[in-house]
Amino acid sequence: MASILCIDDDPRVLDLYKALLGTKGYTVLTAPDGPTGLAITRKYSISVVVLDFRMPGLDGNQVARVLMQEHAWYSVISPEGCASILFRERTPETVARSAALLRLTAAELAQFGVVDEIVAEPGGGAHRQPARAAVLLGRALERQVVALRGVPAGELVAHRYVRYRRIGTELPAV
Repeated sequence: MASILCIDDDPRVLDLYKALLGTKGYTVLTAPDGPTGLAITRKYSISVVVLDFRMPGLDGNQVARVLMQEHAWYSVISPEGCASILFRERTPETVARSAALLRLTAAELAQFGVVDEIVAEPGGGAHRQPARAAVLLGRALERQVVALRGVPAGELVAHRYVRYRRIGTELPAV
């Protein structure tokens, strides 16, 4: 089952996450602040991060950058689901065509400004060497945090708003 990291400066919220997610079978790790959370990402393989954006010190805006491992997908629909809708059949050919149309690769999403950094994966993919993948992801998170340190929160929020409003408006024709 997936490991979930919850970062929040309110211990009651962390207890709530641990209780709710733990009963669903998830391994729940908690951190009371951004630096502790980043340290946990360097030590453990984390699948999901639940993050409070209003924390003293290193806040959620500084911790939360969109990183993507090089062989991962970022989508609201799978290529299989898309093939079923667009082509009314789910064959290897229609799935491959759907994947190309959805533009799900790390390189494409970086080109479109959806992800901030492509995180290299160990040989064979992150699933083959999760501990090494976690180290690489932790280093990438640290680079992103260092880049944001000292940027006022209002400026980070304004930049994020403009960035996410722009996504999808500058796509090349298919």
